[in-house]
Amino acid sequence: MLKEKDQSGPVEKRRLFMIELQRSSSFKKRLAGSLRQYSKTNPQWVEELMKRISVESFSTTRRQ
Repeated sequence: MLKEKDQSGPVEKRRLFMIELQRSSSFKKRLAGSLRQYSKTNPQWVEELMKRISVESFSTTRRQ
């Protein structure tokens, strides 16, 4: 019973959060590297993509 409480407690939630953050961070780094490489061959496409991402990010943030 004590172990069940422990797993759903703040320590476990923090551990799961850190795992998700690391996965997200790793994905962002790989994506950024790919975009940097692709921007050398097609800079207009990457610029347009970044504009769309920032607009979508802003509109998502405003809704919350």
